[in-house]
Amino acid sequence: MPFLDRVSYLCLGDVVYTGSTRLMIDYFRSIGFPCPELENPLMYYLCLSTVDRRSRERFIDSNNQIAALVEKFKLEGGPYRKYSGPPPDMDHSEHKVPLSAYGRPSVFSAMTAIFGRAFTMMSPCSYMGIQQLFFRLLMLPAFFFLLWNFYWEIEDYQRSFQSRGGLIFNCVAGTAYLATAATSKTFAQHRTRYYHEAREGLYRGPLFITTYNLFSLPVSYINVMAASAIVFFGLGLGDTAVQGPDWMGWLIFGSVLWAVWAFVEQQTVALMMVVKSSYSAAAASIALTTFYLLVASATLRSLVGLPDWLYYLSHVIVYRYVAAVLHEQTFLDKLPNLPVNATSVCPDNNAEYGCRYRNGTYYLLERYHFPQNGLDLGRQDLDLWSNFGLSFAFFGGMLTLNLILYLVPLPAFIKSKFRD
Repeated sequence: MPFLDRVSYLCLGDVVYTGSTRLMIDYFRSIGFPCPELENPLMYYLCLSTVDRRSRERFIDSNNQIAALVEKFKLEGGPYRKYSGPPPDMDHSEHKVPLSAYGRPSVFSAMTAIFGRAFTMMSPCSYMGIQQLFFRLLMLPAFFFLLWNFYWEIEDYQRSFQSRGGLIFNCVAGTAYLATAATSKTFAQHRTRYYHEAREGLYRGPLFITTYNLFSLPVSYINVMAASAIVFFGLGLGDTAVQGPDWMGWLIFGSVLWAVWAFVEQQTVALMMVVKSSYSAAAASIALTTFYLLVASATLRSLVGLPDWLYYLSHVIVYRYVAAVLHEQTFLDKLPNLPVNATSVCPDNNAEYGCRYRNGTYYLLERYHFPQNGLDLGRQDLDLWSNFGLSFAFFGGMLTLNLILYLVPLPAFIKSKFRD
């Protein structure tokens, strides 16, 4: 009852009472129908205004009583019907000016509020905060620690070429799939709040997605770089010619994996803009990622053996460039004359039984097109810094697409999904 200012009771089209909720109690008391103690006045007077049809006698009595109440209100209800001010015992002096009169918050204020709320949601002081903390900072390092256990110690034998190629695939695929899981789990709360607050006119989509990325991207970069260090330094993937830790190699290795994480995160955010279910959006993102990996990663299938249409299609997939950077960093002009086992040393050729690859470059020749020994194949797949830059270009393109998507007004059938 305290949450209603006015109330109207109708019976068979006639008005039994209409007016202030607080004055209703005084009105019915004045005409001989006080509300009993411990009763809800709204329900009590609703029952009083309802015809009792349980028997003929009760129907006649209740109908006559309601007819009398209707006539009574016609004669004495004028002051109650017209009364529109606050109840006498209530003081509304604190809110004489509606809050909307002060206008919308500034861009800086909105960004600060969204940014601070995002970090608050990652606080370990609540169950949701522990979830956010795990998905954003702990899940990927745990997976890479698992990889380190499986690949420790990776030996410098001929069979390690396939092992290293599998390690590259697991790093790329694991980063992509876990980025999908983390985004679908952590972004849903931010998205739902955005739809509610945008409907109230507090801010618009580009401001929301920009602020979210200012919070999310640095956190994810720390996450991926910490995870990649476990595998890179733990398995000795750095340049052996470098004295001490290969910090530059780790920076390249971790950064291209972060480009995968950031790209998949933006892809999942775009899907969750129109798909309410986090699981459905994650499933769609995983399906796209799986197709990308099958076509362009050059791990499950080499680019050399692809049909022309799939080869050219791979140019518009980020995993082609990420995997090319990791393959070139790991194999090109490295791992010379690896033995078959600890006692059998391969000669300097790849024709001897069991000595499939003379060195890492020969391994790459089966997977990528690039000029070798004066032979120009007409296609150039390996160029470390070009592929490194293109890996980030795809992330930038997906981020720009999200800004555009959040700028364009959504159809009504999509917005209706997020009203509750």
